[in-house]
Amino acid sequence: MDNAKFESDVAKSNSLFRSIGNTAEKEGSRIDNIFRKITVAATGFFTAQQALGYAQKIAQVRGEYQQLEVAFNTMLGSKAKADALMTLLKLRLISLVCQVAQNNYLLMV
Repeated sequence: MDNAKFESDVAKSNSLFRSIGNTAEKEGSRIDNIFRKITVAATGFFTAQQALGYAQKIAQVRGEYQQLEVAFNTMLGSKAKADALMTLLKLRLISLVCQVAQNNYLLMV
């Protein structure tokens, strides 16, 4: 057996394997980049969707709040009394939120 031919064949095989490895690495990087771009785009889309949903929820709550003001004004027959009741409800709600937050904190500790 000719040693030079064998060494030449081994060198060709090694070169072929390196070429295949380099091609696979390049394609893998290209696929990773594509998935990274898709992830960024999807994240932006869902963030925009969440922001839109949040804005819609704020508008809905504000509308309900205004309806409640009108209802209190009608029931109590006085804007001043309705405003006083709304202020009282806001203070109670703030107190309730603080209590819930404190209880949650205590549960975590």
